[in-house]
Amino acid sequence: MAKTSLKSIVFTVISVLSILYTFSTMFKFILFVSGNSSGLLDVAQVQHKVSASFIAQDLSLISIFIAVHSVLATASAREVFLYLGLNPIHRSVYNSISCFSLELLMKYWVLILPDIPLIWDKSDSSILVYVCQVFQALAWLCIFAVLYILDFAEFIGAKQVQYYVEDLGCPLLSKTAEAQSVFKNMRHPVVSSFLIVLWCVPSMTIDRFILASILTLYPLHMSNISDKDYAYVRDMYARKNYSMHRTP
Repeated sequence: MAKTSLKSIVFTVISVLSILYTFSTMFKFILFVSGNSSGLLDVAQVQHKVSASFIAQDLSLISIFIAVHSVLATASAREVFLYLGLNPIHRSVYNSISCFSLELLMKYWVLILPDIPLIWDKSDSSILVYVCQVFQALAWLCIFAVLYILDFAEFIGAKQVQYYVEDLGCPLLSKTAEAQSVFKNMRHPVVSSFLIVLWCVPSMTIDRFILASILTLYPLHMSNISDKDYAYVRDMYARKNYSMHRTP
């Protein structure tokens, strides 16, 4: 039986607002890294000289994002939320604060576009630009497909609140051991596709190289995927594909 307490209403409102904010931020982030066909990041601040202060600013922004994103995902953070009785909205708060730090990164990021040659610049090749755009689009589609295959509602924090309101317990504990292993080890289930988004560009500026390098090392370090995890995701894809074709 669904709960109708004030706490349930507050949790539901927080979850809905978090989902809207997450979708909005992700849309902005897609434009930020992939909106410019040449590979330049979509930013307001552009500098035409290499300066330690500009590089330090970009490094600080990405460090803040990684710190927030990592700390809130720790077991200690989950235990705090559980102790306070806020466990159902842990994912919603986690997503919202991570998105806020990502918004700061996008707002204050400095595009370093010096007069000296870029790390690489092939933007004059229309064929290469087109190929990179196609790979970028396919990578984003793959990212959202993997999230859907695993459990999109849980990633955005909706299922946790739904289970609380309907008094169904913790959604993760209701999953099989294989599924729990995937969610434990695969903190970044879209690493391969995201690497394409970061690196498959016609032009690579210094600031994008910094962003791509750090966001490559970070998820690779935090993920611990096994062959069993890969087999589980492959099996889930087959089941989803079968059910979609069975739907009239």
